[in-house]
Amino acid sequence: MQRLSVIGIITLMVTLNTIPALSQEENKEANFDSLILSPGFSPNPTSEGGQVGGYTNGSFPLSSKTNSDRNGNPCIGYGDTTPDHKLVLEQDFSNLTVKVNSQGQGTTLVIQGPDNQTFRCGDGIESTNDAIIKDQTWKAGTYWIWVGTVDSAKMLNYTLTVRE
Repeated sequence: MQRLSVIGIITLMVTLNTIPALSQEENKEANFDSLILSPGFSPNPTSEGGQVGGYTNGSFPLSSKTNSDRNGNPCIGYGDTTPDHKLVLEQDFSNLTVKVNSQGQGTTLVIQGPDNQTFRCGDGIESTNDAIIKDQTWKAGTYWIWVGTVDSAKMLNYTLTVRE
């Protein structure tokens, strides 16, 4: 009888700890500005045009979101538990490039798709040290973007640019 109540208590604790996590995921907001884009947008420095800014901060391992993306690229870096930006695509895009400019300080990118299961990841380790993702077939919907750093808890100012 005592063993049964211990199992019941453990089950209740797991259930109660899971419910807030699910609610936070559904209602999450971004740390910085959002981008709302339709095909043919003009890449100018406004949140409607394809460019926003922010700063990296955090020691959350972004690999805990997913180890690799839909193309097999590794998802690395450290950032905040909350996404840095929300990207809303009002229609499908055949091609998009998402790039971080931190003056070559060592950034990474993790982008979670509208289905919450598809990820795109990039880093700049082999090139400029600024993360970049160039990919095809971006479905309409809400994407969550984390800008991270190679070094844990390193704070870097950056500009995030999205181009067709």
